[in-house]
Amino acid sequence: MMTGVTADSSADIFASVDVLSKLSTVSSETNTKFGGDVVNTFLSTASNLTDNSRTAAWDPKRKTSGAITLLNAIESFVKMLEPSNASFVIETPNILLQGCFFNSTLDKNYTKSFKARLGVSMMINYTDIQHMVENVTNITVSSTVYISLSDLIDVTGNAFQGYFLNSLIQSTSISTGSSITPTGIGISMTFENDNKTQSTDNAVCVFWDKNASSGTSRTGDWSSYGCQTIVTGNVTTCRCNHLTSFAVLMAMTVLQDLLIVSQITQIGLGVSIGALCICLFIEKIVWNSVVKSNISHFRHTALINIAFSLLAADICFVASDFPLVKKWGLLCSGITFLSHFFYLALFFWTLCQSLMLFHQLTFVFHQLRKKMYMTVSFGVGFGCPFLIAMGTFFYYFPRGTYRNDRVCWLKPTGGPIYAFIIPAGTIVIVNFLIMIVVIAKLMRPSVSDGSKAEDKETAKNILKAVLILTPVFGLTWALGFATMQPATKDVSTVFNYAFSIMNAFQGLFILITSCATEKKVRETFLKKIFNIEPKSSSTSTKSEFTSKAAPS
Repeated sequence: MMTGVTADSSADIFASVDVLSKLSTVSSETNTKFGGDVVNTFLSTASNLTDNSRTAAWDPKRKTSGAITLLNAIESFVKMLEPSNASFVIETPNILLQGCFFNSTLDKNYTKSFKARLGVSMMINYTDIQHMVENVTNITVSSTVYISLSDLIDVTGNAFQGYFLNSLIQSTSISTGSSITPTGIGISMTFENDNKTQSTDNAVCVFWDKNASSGTSRTGDWSSYGCQTIVTGNVTTCRCNHLTSFAVLMAMTVLQDLLIVSQITQIGLGVSIGALCICLFIEKIVWNSVVKSNISHFRHTALINIAFSLLAADICFVASDFPLVKKWGLLCSGITFLSHFFYLALFFWTLCQSLMLFHQLTFVFHQLRKKMYMTVSFGVGFGCPFLIAMGTFFYYFPRGTYRNDRVCWLKPTGGPIYAFIIPAGTIVIVNFLIMIVVIAKLMRPSVSDGSKAEDKETAKNILKAVLILTPVFGLTWALGFATMQPATKDVSTVFNYAFSIMNAFQGLFILITSCATEKKVRETFLKKIFNIEPKSSSTSTKSEFTSKAAPS
C-alpha cells in the first residue's frame, strides 16, 4: 500500500491515481476484505492527491478524467471495508467516511451527517435495508464525502453544458459480502451550495453515470435520471432511487438569456395555440362551402390534422413546463411520448399532403378515391408516428435512457432523439423533391389544361402551403437539433433564440399560409361570419346583370 505519498508533478499524480485504480480493481475482482487501517491508508493517499495545494499540478486536459478514475477507485475500495464495530468513522483532510454495519436486527433509518463541517447529510429508510437483510446476513452501508474533488472535475458532457459543480461530492454504497447486488434502494441527501451568491433556481441533483456517453473521450457523464431536486434557501435536497456518487450542479452563466428565451417561448406558444384554434374554427365554418371536390377534401383533411397535431404537441410542450410534471418521472415520460407522437404526426401529415398532390398531378387519369385516400392517410399520418413512438418508448424506457434529464423530451444523446430526427428529416427531404416535380408539372400546359379550374387552384394552394411550411418545419427542428450539440456560449445562445422563435410561432405560420392567404377560404369565412360579400362576386353579378339587360 502507498503510504505518505507526495506527488508534486502531474506525472506523479496520474501515476499514483493509476496505482490506486489498479489496486482497487484487483481487490474487487478477488473479493478481498480490508480492515479500517488499510482503508484509512488508501483514503489518506487519495486525500493527499486531491489536496488544494496540488490542484495546480493536475494536467488541465486530464484532470477531470483522472479525478473520475480516482472517484470510482475510492467508491469501489470502500465497499471492501470489513468494519470491527457497528458504526465507523474514518477522517482524512479531504475525504471523510462514515458508515454502519447491519445484521438481522434493524429498527431505524440509516442517517449520517457531515453538516458540522460540510453541510452534507444522507438518509436511507430502514425498510429498504430490512428488505436486503432478509436475504443476506451482513450489510455494510458507507458514505464518503469528498471535500476538494469537485474542484478537479469540469462539467464538459452533452447533458449539462454551461453547468458547474456547486456542492461537494458524496458517495453512498452498500456492501453485502455476497454476489447479491443492492437494487431498489432510495436515498435522501442534503447539500449546502458552495457558491451562495448563485441563484438556486436551476439547481439539479445529479449522479455519475459510468455507462453514459459524455460526447468526450472519457466514458461516463453526469445524469439526473431517477433524482428529484428540492431547493430550500441555500440547501438542496436530493431524493434518488439508486445509490452511487452524487452532487449538485448549477448553471454557470447568468440566467437572463434563458429567461428571455423562456418568455419568447411562452408568448409564442400562446400565439401558436390561439392561431391553431382559430384555424380549426375557420375550417369548421367554411368546410361545406370550400370542399367541393376530392382534391379539396384531401387538402382540408390534411390541414385539419396538421393543425390538430401541432396544437396537441404545443399543449404537451406547455404542460411539460409545470414543476409538478418535471418532478413526477412517469408523468414526464408520458408527456415525452405524446410530444414525440404528435410532432411526428405533424410531419407525416405533411407527407400525406405532398404525396396526394404528387399523385393527383402525375396520374391524371387514375384519381384517388376518397375512401382509399382517407384510409391510407390516417394509417400513415397517425399509424406510423404511433408505431415509432411506441417502439422508442418500449425500447429505451426500461433502459433508463428514454427522456432528457432536464425537460420532458427525448434524450438528446444516443438513440431516442434519432427516432424523431430521422423520420422528420426524411420527410422534409421527400417533400422538397415532390415540390420540384409538382412545380414542373404545373408549368406544363397539357396537365394544367386537362384539370378543372377549381382543382388546379386547390393544387396551387397545396403547393403554396407545402412550399412554405416544409422549410419552416424543417428549419425549426434543424435548429432544435443544433441546440443539443456542443457549441460555444455565443453560438448556443443564437441557436436557442432562433429555435424558440421558430418553434413557438409554427401555429401562426399555418394560419397565415392555409387560411388567411387562401382566397376562397377567406372570402367564405367573411361572408358567413360578417356577411361581407367578396368584391369579385359583386363585380361578377353586376357584369351578369348588364349582359342580360343589353339588347340582343
